[in-house]
Amino acid sequence: SMVKEMEVTHGVITQCVRLDTYQKKFKPQTLGNILLKTNTKLGGVNWELAYNMSPLANQMGKFVFGEPVMIVGADVTHWARDEGNKPSIAGVVCTLDRACSKYASRIRLQTHKRNRTSDEIIRDFKSIMKELLIEFRNTSKRKPGKILYYRDGVSQGQFIQTLTEEIAGIQAACKELEPDYQPKITYINAQKRHHTRLYCAESRDTDRSGNVPAGTVVDREITNPIHFDFYLNSHAGIQGTNRPCHYTVLWDDSDMSPDMIQLLTFYLCHTYARCSRSVSYPAPTYYAHLLCARARTMLSAMRINWFDAKKPPNLGQIEHKLTQHQNLKNISYFV
Repeated sequence: SMVKEMEVTHGVITQCVRLDTYQKKFKPQTLGNILLKTNTKLGGVNWELAYNMSPLANQMGKFVFGEPVMIVGADVTHWARDEGNKPSIAGVVCTLDRACSKYASRIRLQTHKRNRTSDEIIRDFKSIMKELLIEFRNTSKRKPGKILYYRDGVSQGQFIQTLTEEIAGIQAACKELEPDYQPKITYINAQKRHHTRLYCAESRDTDRSGNVPAGTVVDREITNPIHFDFYLNSHAGIQGTNRPCHYTVLWDDSDMSPDMIQLLTFYLCHTYARCSRSVSYPAPTYYAHLLCARARTMLSAMRINWFDAKKPPNLGQIEHKLTQHQNLKNISYFV
C-alpha cells in the first residue's frame, strides 16, 4: 500500500514484483504477464477490437463503431457489516478510443443509507459521466454518438431503481454538456452471482476441461420471457464447471440487434489487458471492479476510526486523498 500510495500522491506509475516470484517462478509466461500489465500502465496497447472476423462482425463494426462510441463500465463495492461505517466505493471507467484499449476512470465514496438496497446506486453518477464525456471529447475531438453502459453487481430486485436513476444521470450529464446533445444509450447489466450452469449434451462438443466452448450463448428456454437477457460463457475453463455471465439488456434506444449485442459483449471479453485469453465478463466491468479494489486497498491503509458514530470521518477529505493524480486519470494504472 505504501508503494501504491505514490500513484495517488505523486502520479508515479508502479509495478510490484515479489522477490519469491523472481527467484522461484520467473518463467516466460510470468514475465509476459508482468509485461502486459506494465505496458498497459505506460499507456501502451496490448489488444484491440477487430471487425473483420465474420460478416456479422463487419456489420457490427459499421453499425456500432460507424460513429464515436464510448463504452462505460461501473461497479460498486461494499464492506462487511462488522467493519464499521466504511463508505461504499463506486468505480466507473470508459473507453477513449475506437480500439477499446485506453480508459479513463473515476472513483467516488458514498455513505450507507438505512435502506441498504439503495447502496448499489451510484449517487454522483451525473457528475462522473460529465467528467468522462469531457475526457472523451478532449481525447477524440468528438462527442460519442452512442454510449454502451455495462453495469456490474446489480441484483434483479434493484433493476428498476438503478436503471431509472443512472439513465437519468447519463441524460442529465449530456444535457449539461450541450442542451441538444442526446446520444443513444444501451444499458446492459452483468451478473455473475447466480446458480445457472451450462452443459453440452454430447461429450465430444466440450472443450478440454469438459465445459461448453468459449463463446457459447443461450438466449432461449431458460431466459426471461419479458426482458431481453442471455447467458454467455465467454472464457475457456481450466478446472471445474464454468459459471456463465448473465446479461440483461435494460435499455437500448440504439436499436442494436441481439446478435450484435452478444457478439460485441464476447469481443469485449478479449480486450482485458493483462490476459492473453478471453475472460469471464467484459473488460470495462472488469476494470471497474479492479478500480474499486484499488481504492479499497488504499482506504484500508488509512488509519481511520470507522466505529465512532459521534465523530464520523470527513468523507470529502478522504475522497480527496483517494482521487487520482492528474497523471493517472486517463491511464489504466489499476490493471
